[in-house]
Amino acid sequence: MYQYQDQKEMRRALNGKMIVMLVGIMLVMTALTSSLSYGMRCWSMAGMADKGNEEVLEALKQIDITSGTLRACSVVYYIQAVIETMVGIFCFRLNNRLDKVALLWKMSLGILGLEVLAGVALTAMHMISPFMIISNLLLPLFLLWAVSGLKKVAKNHPDRIYAVEPNNRKKGKEADKTSVQPKKAGQKKSLMEHATQVTPENITPLELTRELEKEDANVTEEVQEASEEEVAEVTETKEEKKETQEQE
Repeated sequence: MYQYQDQKEMRRALNGKMIVMLVGIMLVMTALTSSLSYGMRCWSMAGMADKGNEEVLEALKQIDITSGTLRACSVVYYIQAVIETMVGIFCFRLNNRLDKVALLWKMSLGILGLEVLAGVALTAMHMISPFMIISNLLLPLFLLWAVSGLKKVAKNHPDRIYAVEPNNRKKGKEADKTSVQPKKAGQKKSLMEHATQVTPENITPLELTRELEKEDANVTEEVQEASEEEVAEVTETKEEKKETQEQE
């Protein structure tokens, strides 16, 4: 039961982290490609209408708005782009921080309220249809759902800082450097004795195999040296026997 709960919490934390990061990226892209471009277009059209461009004036008469309304729409789009960019950057930077989940919750509520107010204002100025408000609320609602999952994880683990523990490569390198590598030269030990001395706590499997290979090579070299010494001793004894026989 406890293992199932831990897996559920881990999956919830991982899903919330990834969704918050993804929504943050999409908010920044939406701000730059949609809100900012619409604001610039409305501002330029308002300037063209003030200069007396007949085509723009005729288009404004057809939709029954003025150049001042266009400038107000561009200001709304600019505000929307700035806030979407800020919320997106914060979501991208703080997606793995459980201690900042309260800030993410407030920002998700703020972006949701902003989208509602901007949609109502633009609909009142006859710039968008009411159905566009629903599409603009999808990302904030998705963000709110993801942050609510992170809030549950933070509530169940109040001492936890990260939703998913980051991989610290520096610690891994230091552990590899400070890992115990048994080097006992001059001692004749078998491979099984050396393997029983090395425990998984102080050496990795790859290092264990390397040490075993080194020990095996040392043993073979010692056996070869011993055999050569024995051959040399045998030849010396044979020569001594021959010399004694010749002297006799």
